[in-house]
Amino acid sequence: MNHEVRDRIKVLSKRHPESLHMLQFMERVLEFQHRAQATVQEIDWSRNLHILIDLLQLCVSIGPSSLKERAKEFMEFDENTLCAMVTKFLEDKTATDIDRFIFLTFLGPIYSSWASKGRYDSKGWLKKVCPVCGFKPYVSYVVDEEEVEGARYLTCVMCGFSWYFNRTSCVACGNNEDHLLEYYYTEGEEYVQLQVCHRCGTYIKVLDMRVEGTVIPILDDIATVSMDLWARQRGFVRYEKNLLGL
Repeated sequence: MNHEVRDRIKVLSKRHPESLHMLQFMERVLEFQHRAQATVQEIDWSRNLHILIDLLQLCVSIGPSSLKERAKEFMEFDENTLCAMVTKFLEDKTATDIDRFIFLTFLGPIYSSWASKGRYDSKGWLKKVCPVCGFKPYVSYVVDEEEVEGARYLTCVMCGFSWYFNRTSCVACGNNEDHLLEYYYTEGEEYVQLQVCHRCGTYIKVLDMRVEGTVIPILDDIATVSMDLWARQRGFVRYEKNLLGL
């Protein structure tokens, strides 16, 4: 995993040098989550608060100033307060971008472990929220399979679980009218597209892994943040922001 992440960051940082610092930060975050998942003993986040404590220490160590300060505030809270905050986040599924990053990064390895041990239907779910944790997908990707050529999957922002979804439908509103769906891409990087719905004004990125098979969704999404800026300047709203709140 670490080798693949480093190799992908090298490729992406050459194409998008403006994203280098974010990619390097995400490398540390992904390394942390990989290690944390190996320590998950029970599929109960309240019994894995050691992961949250370790995460807060990492944020203080390598995070930008705003994240460092918020992590220090978190470290002052007692266990009951932290549990109440996490519970509220799981219920509301929303928070400020910094708190959201902390909660998602903490909970991700736990729910990912849950997903790996459960029997979740990645092919028959066909809904716009994750079958494992109920959170939204932040990105989608396309692959060829034996049964389906050009199968499209959505990827959950929290646990990373991926499930099949209609390729020609808007994730937000279900619109599948061709004249109301448009696809935008940057010349030279056609493997990354924005699927924009003109019915509801929502968009999601589509990463075509048939064109570029070394894609790591969270990294490729962050590296192409300029596409998000382009979409927002035109009034489109992202269906779900990524881990960094972009």
